[in-house]
Amino acid sequence: MFQHLMPNSKISLVGVPFDAKSSFLTGSSEGPHAIRQTLFSGVSNLYSEIGVDLDNVDGFKDLIDLKIDNSDDGYIQIEKEVAEELSD
Repeated sequence: MFQHLMPNSKISLVGVPFDAKSSFLTGSSEGPHAIRQTLFSGVSNLYSEIGVDLDNVDGFKDLIDLKIDNSDDGYIQIEKEVAEELSD
């Protein structure tokens, strides 16, 4: 799904909007959007704790959110997509 976006990447950010198994409160599926909204808002920066600016690193890619069903089938989709990324 994302191979064309990251031929030489070392670090990939992938959102997994999923909360089908939340026992009480739902909403964690909106976490990836909230993280990106803050991360790329200008209020924060992309410097790591060791001083690497991820905004200027060729190996950093934001691969957006996985398009998954928020159901038990979502687990299978997550495993498949992540396995694809790790195999490259």
